Amino acid sequence: MRLILTSLLVYPPPLPRDSMPSSDTPKPTTTAPTSPKPPAEPRPLPARVTRRDKAEIVKGEVVAPLPGEKAVDKALVDQVVAHVNRVASVKGMETVLEIGAVVLDKMFDGDPANFRRRGEEHLSFRELASRNEAGELHVSHSFIWRAVSVLEQYRLLPETVRAALPYTHHTLLLPVKDEAAKVQLAQRAAEAGWSKRKLEEEVQKVRAKAKGDSKAGRPPLPRFVKAIHRFQKLLVTPDETFGDLDRVDQLTEDEAAALYQAVTGMKLRCEKLQQALQVKVPGFAARQ
Repeated sequence: MRLILTSLLVYPPPLPRDSMPSSDTPKPTTTAPTSPKPPAEPRPLPARVTRRDKAEIVKGEVVAPLPGEKAVDKALVDQVVAHVNRVASVKGMETVLEIGAVVLDKMFDGDPANFRRRGEEHLSFRELASRNEAGELHVSHSFIWRAVSVLEQYRLLPETVRAALPYTHHTLLLPVKDEAAKVQLAQRAAEAGWSKRKLEEEVQKVRAKAKGDSKAGRPPLPRFVKAIHRFQKLLVTPDETFGDLDRVDQLTEDEAAALYQAVTGMKLRCEKLQQALQVKVPGFAARQ
């Protein structure tokens, strides 16, 4: 009897078959707790919101890209450069008008409104500045810009008046934004034979009056708007403004640290302004 009890303790009886664990029985699994998803970051605004961008959003208008607008069209730029260089050696009003016409027709579909609204962002048009810096284009980018503006103004004036004024007089009239005042000044200058100085004085009077009227009718622009406008002018030729990045290694550590601090401060201020502007951009909240 004692021997039987001892054997049972040392060698327990086997379990029934139905109570034995099977290799087919799925093992219990434990699911790791999932961490909550981080909140989605706000959708960034375009780096620059222009009047054209706003018009597309408000009116739902789909604006077809201009030739060479979204990417540099080398063949188009080469064609414009060749044409401009061919006529640039001859000075005179006809040359200015021809240069303005070739740029307006080939890059902006012949529409001055396209040039005014989209000229600063037109990549092939901006490429002309690089061609001038490289010595391939014989006139400056600012001269081409002025030539297109003079052409638009020239078409506005009566035929007898515009033909009587030299190029310098046409350039002096460019800052006058009111078309009626511009035509009136041009007529008076042509009829009275005003000198360059006399026309300049009259233009200053008209602009001073217009500036005074605008100040009386609307509040001054916020300082951040003026700052952004100044910065936009620098971006017309980004290669010139932010060129020579390959020379960063020439800076000392102190110079690099000071510049880094300045750029970081500008970046943070721009991000703060971007966030403040989001509430005024139509449809932005709906896109978030």
